[in-house]
Amino acid sequence: MRLPSDQDLADQLAGVFAFSDFVADSCIRDPLLLTQLWNGGDLRQAPAAGAYGRRLYAFLEGTADIDDLAGRLRRFRRREMVAIAWRDLTGKADLAATMAALSELAEACLNQALAWLYARQCADQTPPPPRTDPSYGWSSWLSANWAHGN
Repeated sequence: MRLPSDQDLADQLAGVFAFSDFVADSCIRDPLLLTQLWNGGDLRQAPAAGAYGRRLYAFLEGTADIDDLAGRLRRFRRREMVAIAWRDLTGKADLAATMAALSELAEACLNQALAWLYARQCADQTPPPPRTDPSYGWSSWLSANWAHGN
């Protein structure tokens, strides 16, 4: 694994790897991951609101089938989880920012996976009639039912 020659990265690397087997294992599995995240600035600053959904939408472009979808979702989630953990462990993000990033990542993964599956199902069968309630969606349903203890 060839790393960028940046002293800031070198200073943070040993500490992050010492505290997170997940980050260390992920970077060993994918030798380009750390370089991509560092050069893209993702280890220093969280993406803007809504960025996870946009990134994942682009990342899923050209997905061939359900197995490809699952693999792409895993790779995307791992990449973003490494960045979130890194920012948390290096103090670049506080607890609230870390929890917000985790929540937004989870929501983006669910929404994009459901959108892909829905589009695939509609292509294979007659689509269901559209909903008249614009607030309906998995996130709305989960929030409403979770809040009521269902």
